Amino acid sequence: MQEFIGIDLGSNSLRGVRMNVKYEVLGEYEEVVRTAEGLGETCEIGKAALERIILGLENLKKALKITSQDRVIALTTQAMRQAKNAQEI
Repeated sequence: MQEFIGIDLGSNSLRGVRMNVKYEVLGEYEEVVRTAEGLGETCEIGKAALERIILGLENLKKALKITSQDRVIALTTQAMRQAKNAQEI
């Protein structure tokens, strides 16, 4: 049965879910990464936040057993749209 991965990188949390086409949850992952930490002062995603995001994505990949063959849909929220360095991140 076909499966897909959904990833949501929010202002505070990183969430992931593995589901099949019947929308049955096969695995979930959540971690606090504090993406927006300091954004109000600097208008940028900071280095510490970037490191937490990368580590969180690595943990999510392991937890949900994501491979290059998986279909992944990833979204982000307002923090990334507001950040001056969003393209770099």
